[in-house]
Amino acid sequence: MPSEKTIKKHAIEKLKEEGWTCWSPAKVKFQETDIWSIFDICCWRGGKMLFLQITSVSNVRARERKIRNFMEANKLKKPSGSKIEVWGYKRGEFKIIKF
Repeated sequence: MPSEKTIKKHAIEKLKEEGWTCWSPAKVKFQETDIWSIFDICCWRGGKMLFLQITSVSNVRARERKIRNFMEANKLKKPSGSKIEVWGYKRGEFKIIKF
């Protein structure tokens, strides 16, 4: 199974090809680095934002539940004009779950 670093690299390459400007927090040893503890990458293109959780294909559903639980617990709705997605990586391909 590829590391998170490898998956993130492939995801950012794909996103940049699609015209997204991407940002992700720097890794800090022994510290949380996810955005709001759930997103790995935040992207911007035109007037739209994309909040992305990346993982392996086998963990896609768990990450989907994690995001839904976070949104429900904090009474949040997806911001208008934005996207929330979970990308599961396996053998050079992404399985994408959209909210």
